Amino acid sequence: MRLSTDLLLAGILNIATISAMAQDATLRGTIKDETTGAASPCNVAIFDAKGNLVVENDSFKSGFRCSGEFTKRLAAGRTRVRVTRGFETQFVEKEIDLEAGRETEVSFILRRPVDLRRRGWYAGDSHVHMLHGERTVPVSFDLVALTARAEDLQYLSLAQAWEIQNPTPEASRQNCFRARPQRLC
Repeated sequence: MRLSTDLLLAGILNIATISAMAQDATLRGTIKDETTGAASPCNVAIFDAKGNLVVENDSFKSGFRCSGEFTKRLAAGRTRVRVTRGFETQFVEKEIDLEAGRETEVSFILRRPVDLRRRGWYAGDSHVHMLHGERTVPVSFDLVALTARAEDLQYLSLAQAWEIQNPTPEASRQNCFRARPQRLC
């Protein structure tokens, strides 16, 4: 009797889970640079049909950062997506109707109205902390590197406590180079 009750309960939970998933939609986004056509790291703020902001990491509560592509499972309905990248790039915002059980693709082109680098100006931050004392949110070199690219920074001076077991200069340099597709160390 106990086995049949457990099986019945498992079946009901599976049906409830499948039913809930059928009401969700999938949003697949791509973000490219207008000039190069290359994928563009950026910050993304998605407000789903329920008005909830999608957040991936407690160290960034204004949305999430991506390397130029993302896929999110969201509540079906009207959804607003805003993409930003540093100070020189115009933000782009779109509203999309997501259908339950379907995948929707959306693309964004980021435009830089003025290229300040060509004029001798470089964006950077000379004093960055990704963690402010409480040390409750793990921060990796990968996250710092993505953050710098998403903010379109050409330089970054980082003051940080790390999750490296033995933080020697050699270990720090090795982790930093592991995280970079571009030279950031």
